[in-house]
Amino acid sequence: MPHFGPSSTERLATCHPDIQLVMNLAIKEAPDDLDFSIVCGRRSKTAQNKAYDEGNSHLKWPHGKHNVDPDHPRDIEYPTASHAADAVPYPVDWEHMGRFRKLADHIKAIAKREGVDLRWGWDLWQWDPAHWQLGK
Repeated sequence: MPHFGPSSTERLATCHPDIQLVMNLAIKEAPDDLDFSIVCGRRSKTAQNKAYDEGNSHLKWPHGKHNVDPDHPRDIEYPTASHAADAVPYPVDWEHMGRFRKLADHIKAIAKREGVDLRWGWDLWQWDPAHWQLGK
């Protein structure tokens, strides 16, 4: 049965409890042919601006949902938790959209079942198939 390794576990721990719930259930309930990793949770200012500079984000710090800003209303309840995570099918192959879609269908079904408004980056912007964010 697929399970998160130490790096994925550590990254997921920086995310909002609703994201943790869905991703932990998704890995636990994944079919044998669907393994995935968490490659990003909360981002520091340096990491967010680097992602922006490299074209991996359209937002500078502190505007991304990977960022935590104590002055932003969304961060009041969980002031250290990211409202986004990046999850990729494992092993990673950025050119294989079919694997990202299969993972997305699995995560969406669990989010819906659990009543979590979790949105996929590809559905939102037609790019960033690793990105998941809360609708809050």
